[in-house]
Amino acid sequence: MATETVMLSANGQYSFEQFIDDASRVRSVDHLFDLFIDAMARLGFDRVNFSVLRDLDLDASA
Repeated sequence: MATETVMLSANGQYSFEQFIDDASRVRSVDHLFDLFIDAMARLGFDRVNFSVLRDLDLDASA
């Protein structure tokens, strides 16, 4: 999980808007995957399917 993101609001819930905001700051596929996994775990999911079709802002080599 990227250490620079804060994912919880005051009531302890992670909102979709917060996820979008956090994801917009991520610059690598690996960090985006970590953020996604953490967000889904907070919602109670232990398995996910993740893909990035194409995003020129993400560094695929990072």
